[in-house]
Amino acid sequence: IKGLNLATCISTETLSIFDILKKNNVFKKDRFFQIPNAILESTIKSKARPYEQRQNRIVVVGRIGAYQKNHELIFEALIKIKTLNGWTIDFVGPIEEPFNHTIDQFFKNNEGYINVVRFLGNKNRDELMEIYSSSKIFLLSSRWEGFSLALVEAAYLGCYIITTEVGGAVEVTDNCNYGDIYEENELAEKLR
Repeated sequence: IKGLNLATCISTETLSIFDILKKNNVFKKDRFFQIPNAILESTIKSKARPYEQRQNRIVVVGRIGAYQKNHELIFEALIKIKTLNGWTIDFVGPIEEPFNHTIDQFFKNNEGYINVVRFLGNKNRDELMEIYSSSKIFLLSSRWEGFSLALVEAAYLGCYIITTEVGGAVEVTDNCNYGDIYEENELAEKLR
């Protein structure tokens, strides 16, 4: 800690960590800041569309099937609710090889979701931003995250956020004013 206090500036992305460190006087107050993750507006070509012009689509972005991302939770919730009533869920990102078996089993046992749950693969940044801007909901099921850039991008482009309590969730949803932070056992109800 002594060495860190020699730094000109020390920052943390999440407000919760900032508050803990500030409360305990870990760093010199005049050099300690909370700087949340952000995007550079000039790098985003897409514009947020009005809600009525968006697809009834829930978008999930990340390494599909990675343990940290907890995508099994989404499948479990879908099994509980049986239907999305005209909505789709689009997974964007590379699929971890072992997860292909989980996907196959899910569709084998839940044929009603075959054209509802879709895997779009990798997208370039402009394509991803267009997906955000045309989707109504961004869903994050992660067990843990730092301060997710995907949360920031989706919120910037107007998606309603449904997320687990990971780094950045409180900041991006403005303490649940612009989205929901859920416990794992609540996802089916949130999707309903």
